[in-house]
Amino acid sequence: MTFDQLDEIQFHCEEAELARFASENGIVEVWRRQSAFIGFRSATGFRRFDFKSGDHWEAMFLPNGENTWEWRLGLDIHCDDSQLILVLPGHDIPNLAVVPGVMTGKQLSGGNGVGLSIAVKPLGRSHIGRGDPIARLAFIDSFSAVSFE
Repeated sequence: MTFDQLDEIQFHCEEAELARFASENGIVEVWRRQSAFIGFRSATGFRRFDFKSGDHWEAMFLPNGENTWEWRLGLDIHCDDSQLILVLPGHDIPNLAVVPGVMTGKQLSGGNGVGLSIAVKPLGRSHIGRGDPIARLAFIDSFSAVSFE
């Protein structure tokens, strides 16, 4: 799989104005994310990785904004509500940053049907092969987490 850095345009417009706005701004691919749209002036190619989930199709990659992508890995992790999952970059993948994050057991058991997701940020052309480590996951007991001020 190859990732390229893509210039995105985040915008708000009425649904009825979407086609005109995209045409006037040279946008060839548009994704709805909550109340906004994210557009690209060149095709991302990520739709070719869509997968069947039950009776419908889901996107494996979704633009998050700020040039990051949600990568739906399709695996489930089950843990107690008192545990946290810390997502950290795996091995160094040239030109691809894994965005660190924390998820709760409750978030992971939300039943979205698409499994665990991580956020990635392409910084240039990057290649990932089958079996390449992408991220590290660490389980943390949230009751033992300490806050420093």
